[in-house]
Order: sequence, then structure tokens, then C-alpha cells
Amino acid sequence: MLPSLKKARFTHRLPSLAGLGLGLFLAVAATPSFAKLYDKAQAYYEGHEYQSAVIELKNLLQDEADNAAARALLGKVYLELGNAAAAEKELLKAIELGLEGDEMRILVARARLMQGNVEAVIADIVPEEFKSDENRAEAYALQGQAYLGKQQIADDASQENRMM
Repeated sequence: MLPSLKKARFTHRLPSLAGLGLGLFLAVAATPSFAKLYDKAQAYYEGHEYQSAVIELKNLLQDEADNAAARALLGKVYLELGNAAAAEKELLKAIELGLEGDEMRILVARARLMQGNVEAVIADIVPEEFKSDENRAEAYALQGQAYLGKQQIADDASQENRMM
């Protein structure tokens, strides 16, 4: 908001301020709202148009960097694109911004598993802590994959030692 103007002192500036106000109004009216950008990104995600979703979400986050929902969706998109490190970064930022829950924990675990960080998955995922049967089943699956990955790492190290 502009401070109240004293008519006597600033009358020569009023036309330019009015023009600026109109310009700002038109700029805001022409800018897509958060909801429209988010909905568009969500539609791209659901349509498997992941690169387009990334573009929309990055545009949205330029104006609303602390939007947890947009960061979470961007993390999900990055998971689909196979960019696990970027996914983990965005998902952790969404959690830091207050978006919590079992789904977020599952998504972070997937990102970490994709990066081969099996120890973090084993440490962080306790299936019994998950509320829904679906999330609990997903947690068990992720935990199992992490243990298999850990065994594979151990087997690979053992085979490497035998080769030397």
C-alpha cells in the first residue's frame, strides 16, 4: 500500500502514481495465480509430461520459494525423471517447510534408495510406525529393497576381495 499522499505537496506526481498503480494491477491480473500454475503442473505430472511439470513448478517457486506443496510435487516429478538427488533435496525442503506425513517419508526413502543410500533407508523406515496399511506395505517393500541392496553391496565387496 502507498502511504497517504498530501494533495498539496504531491499533486504533480499523482498522474504517474496512478499510472504505476494501473500498471501493477494489470501485471498482477496477467500473472497466473499460484493455484493455476500448481494445477497445470499437477496435470502435467499426471499426464507423464514431467519436463513440462518441472518448468511450471520452477516458475511457481520463483515467486513462492517457501511453498511446501510445490516443492513436494517437484520432488515427485524428479523421482519420476530418475533424478533422485534433486528429488531428495526438494522433498526435504518441503518437510522443512512443514509438509509432513507418511507419504513424505516414503518419497524420501525412495529417493535415498535410488541413490544407493540403503543405510539411511534402513535407519529411517520403521514400517510399524506407518498409519495406513498401504503405506506400511510400501515401507516394508522399501525396507526389504534396502536390505537386499545392503546384501548386494556386501556380496560385491566380498567378490572384489576374492578377485584380489
